[in-house]
Amino acid sequence: MYQIKIKSTNYQEKNCFSLIGEENAEIYSAIFCRCNSDQNFDAVQTMLMTNEHKKKILSGKEVSVGALIMADDYAEKGKKPSKQLLENFRRLVVKHDLMIYPSSNINYALKEKLIKSWDFTVPFQEPDYVSLFIAVTTCLEKKELKSFYIDSSDLLNFENLLEKSAVVDVHNPDIYITTDFVDGKKVKEILKLNPKVIFLFGNADVDTNYINEFRKRNINLVPTALTQMGNFIFAEGIYKKNRTIDESFRLINVGCKKLNETLWHFSLNSRKSVYDVVDEIFQAHVDENARSSFRLDNHDVGAMLYRA
Repeated sequence: MYQIKIKSTNYQEKNCFSLIGEENAEIYSAIFCRCNSDQNFDAVQTMLMTNEHKKKILSGKEVSVGALIMADDYAEKGKKPSKQLLENFRRLVVKHDLMIYPSSNINYALKEKLIKSWDFTVPFQEPDYVSLFIAVTTCLEKKELKSFYIDSSDLLNFENLLEKSAVVDVHNPDIYITTDFVDGKKVKEILKLNPKVIFLFGNADVDTNYINEFRKRNINLVPTALTQMGNFIFAEGIYKKNRTIDESFRLINVGCKKLNETLWHFSLNSRKSVYDVVDEIFQAHVDENARSSFRLDNHDVGAMLYRA
């Protein structure tokens, strides 16, 4: 489904990266990730690229997407030195003349001339924080929930914002927000708290071997394709030069709100997780033999298109 333009999988030397995307990809998300083996990086790159593709489909944007994925955390082997990481990043961006936009969990000082699909008056985290806030508050409304817990100190500012809409509960939250990859160990950790909804953020996803653990307990999952929609919409506007910054944030606010409302309507009526609803919509777009009972229609705010 995706083209791999260049790839290195050398876990022992701390050198795993991939330039992957749709054919003739126009904009690329810059993603730094964790991996614990060569095989694990292969799985991670596919997961991350699929999530980028889902953002495109959910948003209705006519742009080909890709991702520059680089491992910066090598588990027991430790972190890759930031100087080496950023030099490799610069080399790949320049060599392939990439239109790059940042993932919201990037904590490195990236040079403005390398991040061509962004406006540096806007922090890397801001648009994605908006889409995450909309996703969580829509869930609070639709399911009449009251509490949440976030497992990452990186989202402290977001937590302070969300406390205006719900209370923090570290013991039995209605909503659990994670930036971790959900493997067997993480599943056990989450199930002890017994949340009603899990929100994935920070390029997190769920190991498919364990997703049924949530399904059989009727715990709803919300994917990063929805919670991290903001940066993608913002970057697409910069690349196409068809919206101002204010217009992009208006589109994120209106479009993401309507999209979340529609997906929760589908989820509650079908008794399927939002994660499964999104995946069914995605499969129907990429596989001519797949069918979906869920349909998103095109709408507009002003002259700006969104799907819901």
